[in-house]
Amino acid sequence: MSPPPPIPPRNYSLSPSPTPAELEAAAAAAAASRAAAAGGGGGKPKEQPQQAQRFFRVPFVSSSHKDHLNRKKGWWYAHFSGQWIVRQLELRPDKVPLLLTAGKDDLDMCELSLNETGLALKRGAEILEQEFEEAWSKHGGKPYVKGSGGPK
Repeated sequence: MSPPPPIPPRNYSLSPSPTPAELEAAAAAAAASRAAAAGGGGGKPKEQPQQAQRFFRVPFVSSSHKDHLNRKKGWWYAHFSGQWIVRQLELRPDKVPLLLTAGKDDLDMCELSLNETGLALKRGAEILEQEFEEAWSKHGGKPYVKGSGGPK
């Protein structure tokens, strides 16, 4: 009896942090479930209880740089109220900062819930509210009024 064929080695390398583009691509899959959960019905919006406010910062390598040896790191900031993103800040190398707010820029923002992003489980991704607010205001963002759903 001959020995079994050798098993090829597996690549166990860790995947890099998701880029904003990857997060947004994954959002398309969640959009349908989010719309279904919203009910799609009209009428007066229900008053929501105070949601937990959580803040995240994730590094990414800019895909706009073709030279892989000289890639520059950017930052993706997110402010979640409960499970949904309310503010998003993208700092890309050599580009103008991109500030997005829920209710105004929904089509350009991450559509995944906080649980779907996995950010709460990513070590080092969660930051203090003060850190987010400093970056947000430094790049021209307006103050956020908690419970209002957006900036003043």
